Amino acid sequence: MTEKQGPIGITSSRKRQKNRSRPRPLMDGGSANKEYGPNTPVAIYTRVSTDEQAEKGLSLSAQQNACRKFADHREWTVVEVIEDPGYSGKNDKRPGFQNMLEGARQGKFKVVLIHKLDRFSRNIDSTLKNFRFLNDHDVTLASVTEEFDYSTPMGRMFFHMMAVFAQWYLENLSAETAKGKKERVRKGLHNGSLSFGYKSGESSKPAELVPDEAEAIHGAFELYSTGEYSNRQIADYLNQKGFKTRRGRRWSKDAVREFLQNDFYCGVVSYKDEKWPGKHEAIIDKDLFNKCLSVRNKRSRRSKSYSSKPKRHYLLQRIIRCDRCGRHLRMQSTRSFYYYREASRDRGLVCEHAGTSIRMDHADPQVLDILTKLRLPQNWQKEIEQMAVDFDETNHIEKKRQHTQEQLRRLVRTYQDGLVDDKEYERKRDSLLAKLEGLIIPDSATLMEQGLQLENLEPYLQEATEAERAEIAHLIFETVHFDLETGKITRFKPTTEFLHIFRMASQESGWEEGTKGQFTGVF
Repeated sequence: MTEKQGPIGITSSRKRQKNRSRPRPLMDGGSANKEYGPNTPVAIYTRVSTDEQAEKGLSLSAQQNACRKFADHREWTVVEVIEDPGYSGKNDKRPGFQNMLEGARQGKFKVVLIHKLDRFSRNIDSTLKNFRFLNDHDVTLASVTEEFDYSTPMGRMFFHMMAVFAQWYLENLSAETAKGKKERVRKGLHNGSLSFGYKSGESSKPAELVPDEAEAIHGAFELYSTGEYSNRQIADYLNQKGFKTRRGRRWSKDAVREFLQNDFYCGVVSYKDEKWPGKHEAIIDKDLFNKCLSVRNKRSRRSKSYSSKPKRHYLLQRIIRCDRCGRHLRMQSTRSFYYYREASRDRGLVCEHAGTSIRMDHADPQVLDILTKLRLPQNWQKEIEQMAVDFDETNHIEKKRQHTQEQLRRLVRTYQDGLVDDKEYERKRDSLLAKLEGLIIPDSATLMEQGLQLENLEPYLQEATEAERAEIAHLIFETVHFDLETGKITRFKPTTEFLHIFRMASQESGWEEGTKGQFTGVF
């Protein structure tokens, strides 16, 4: 998309917004140097890796208890506890960590409290990058066991020293762990969790067979080797026999694809590129394993022969969801059509619409129709101009934000005192967070630009390429829910940047805003 094509300016406007708020230096005397008093909202972040689960004093609960005492001593209010059980500190691709960064972006708390720096990260680049992110959003990182004072040269040097030491520890631990794993493989022993069909004995002994599971695995390989059974049919075979995966889920085609390529079943142990004869009892022989690989390779070549179609840009990828279970729909295609399919069954989960599809040429136009039918009030520009000088409204929104934040803090204290159960707490918390998300103070210049773009969007969409339409949809929509029984949109949620414009357009367009910034109506 290029800047000279009208509504594509949606992209460039976001870039300009980004440039207007350039990141501050790592330590600039901003949030890192603030003193926070009583009732400061705090998020506790705890992490423990799989290898550390049994290490004394590193449990999630131990970290959390230490952080709570630290917060109580300063009369801070813990509004959220975020955990990453079983995740390494090597990078920041951890679900809890990403939720913590998102919470900081949304202003849910002012301090991230950790037990020790290596719980936050063991990679110096990641540590400094994410510290800068918190600083840019006026959130301070505080440690229970390390004195962080970023206002002095000594404090800054100490922070860097701790980060360097955490990375050194990780690299040293990784090297020692790799050495131990390689040695186990050379002895013919497995590493890590065991595949379905086996159970652990003593650490120095080979894996032991689970007879009924081993029989099912052998049967699955036999069926697949005929070339007449798909991964899905093998999954159905295992589910019908009542077997569950090691994670306690129903078998999916993805899980089957993985174990049918696992040479541990024919007596091999491996570490990275090294393979050695294992001491465990094989379930299948090498000939049967190779026969299954041959079937898979033939199917792969056949599927590639149909892949001469040009690359398709999916309008609703990562946006479209099932109205019943709320999960993302998966992209799927045949030689003639493209679909969005409910894939809970493939993931070993349950949904009453599992496996149901909706054709893209039926779903996509409904979403584009929302954009072309969007109607702003006749005096919308004056409304925005008035908004720029309406300090009373701005103060009103800010007071409502503060009131909602106080309600959230009181709810947390009530929960800590045991006066509400988990389910009630989560319901009220989610409701307050959704309300907080909706209380935004819009920028009038940005709103004016967005309104002009959306008013002139219809002719542009008619001429836009598939890729350009997909980019527009991903800029404007966060989620779109479909009822797969009727094939109709039930609700949608615009991105935060476009939420206020959709509110302005809701009455003229026949929509109604519900909970969590979602709009319903006749689409």
